[in-house]
Amino acid sequence: MKLRKFGAFGAAVVILAALIGILAPTASAVTVPWEPDAGAVGTITFYDASGNVVTSGNDLSAMWAYAESSTSTFGGSNITDQFTKAQIEYSWPDHSNPTANWFTKAPYPSTTFPISTAGTPSNISSSTKAMVNSSGTGQSSNFASIASSGTNDPTTNYNHVIQVRLIALGPGGVTTVPNYWDTDILVDTVANTWTQIYPAPVAGPTSTTTSVPTANKTSPQQVGTSITFHTTVTPSSAVGTVQFKSDGSNLGTAQPLTSGASSLTTSALTAGTHSITATFTPTNSSDFSTSTSASGLSYTITTPATATTTTLTANPSSPVIVGGTTTLTATLLPNTAAGSVQFKDGATNLGAAVPVSGGTAVSAAQSFAVGTHALSAVFTPTDSNVFLTSTGTLSYVVNPQPATTTTTSMNVTQTSPQTFGTSLTFNATVTPSNAVGSVHFFDGSTDIGNATVSSGAASTSISTLGAGSHNLTAQFVPTNPANAGGSTSTPPVSYTITAATTSVALAASPTTSAVQGSSVTVTAS
Repeated sequence: MKLRKFGAFGAAVVILAALIGILAPTASAVTVPWEPDAGAVGTITFYDASGNVVTSGNDLSAMWAYAESSTSTFGGSNITDQFTKAQIEYSWPDHSNPTANWFTKAPYPSTTFPISTAGTPSNISSSTKAMVNSSGTGQSSNFASIASSGTNDPTTNYNHVIQVRLIALGPGGVTTVPNYWDTDILVDTVANTWTQIYPAPVAGPTSTTTSVPTANKTSPQQVGTSITFHTTVTPSSAVGTVQFKSDGSNLGTAQPLTSGASSLTTSALTAGTHSITATFTPTNSSDFSTSTSASGLSYTITTPATATTTTLTANPSSPVIVGGTTTLTATLLPNTAAGSVQFKDGATNLGAAVPVSGGTAVSAAQSFAVGTHALSAVFTPTDSNVFLTSTGTLSYVVNPQPATTTTTSMNVTQTSPQTFGTSLTFNATVTPSNAVGSVHFFDGSTDIGNATVSSGAASTSISTLGAGSHNLTAQFVPTNPANAGGSTSTPPVSYTITAATTSVALAASPTTSAVQGSSVTVTAS
């Protein structure tokens, strides 16, 4: 019985020892004794595909997307000046050997850095440290595929611990070996989990969100215009800078973030439509995560609009007689100007706007009333960002139809000469006979009488012409000058008035004789 009991106890001890080797300890219970490792020049930071730090996971076949060295220099020189590739190695701790002699497996090919693949988080693509990219194939972070390659050391603080090493490679076989950067993880192949134990994980960074940028001036704007772009980052306690970009290229330098807000003023945008984005980069990636605006602000920049000149002409040219039609032509300079012309008479549109073709626009035929018209041609560009508006003007005179031409002739019924005091009849004949108006008779420049025209004739009697020679004319004065024109008889009628013949008879009283000194009466008749 004792032997059987002893045998059972011994078997239990063996089984317990086996279970200790199978069951992974908790991370908090492990303190790795070999750290800091004499062969290590720093540690490794793991990131997920979004650029956030990860220190544990539940998938040993894809533990992380990127692995980064903790330093940007090696041997006193910049890493990027010496190396172009990086590689991950896995080492199985062995308490009986120094770290340099541990079994190490590097089953996956190296990857190139810096990483410029589209969609790479900015904190990854901008890194100046050695970086392994496992975001594409996931090979470098696939520990599950090689978990059975090494032998687990069940010794306390060694049990289920894997040392992850990162080495850098350069042209001509240059490498960091025998040195490396390392981080120790605790793996549980049964639960398919891993946890970082050295260096001790710190709380992950706070996630941030960067808003789509806004602008202080609405799109579009002309080349050279100063525009301020603005974005916000949440939480507002985030510390870092914001890089504004146009179509993926930096716009100026990174701007400070103050109370969750950042702005950039620039006049450097070229003509065209641009996508403006903003990327927040934390001062300390352990405190806050990097974030980029979910989409870009579409913003258009145009070239300065070209000034235009509009010249307005009319066919026939001014002045014109009422009753005809007129065609207006607007000529644009430059003749490449695209748009339309609205012809106007004062404030009134003359039909619809006419498209410009080859630098000209021609109106439909227009009919204008009598008077002076303030015509204009107003050019409106199709795109005011390309061409400016302009106006051509023209004063256009429309005269009434001309009055009917008349002729006037004159005669005196009594032939010249006549004795002073004789009643003379002045006659005027006006053609055409339907002319309406009156005739004024003139002796030189003196109006000596008038008469109304009836059926083309007018007469008046005058007996006041003085003795002498006279130049007589008749002048037709129309009632409405728009219907008939005035006219004057020509040549003047030469007419003579002579003085009247007189005689005097004398009578005396007494008639025969008279005593000297007596009164005599003489009468003239």
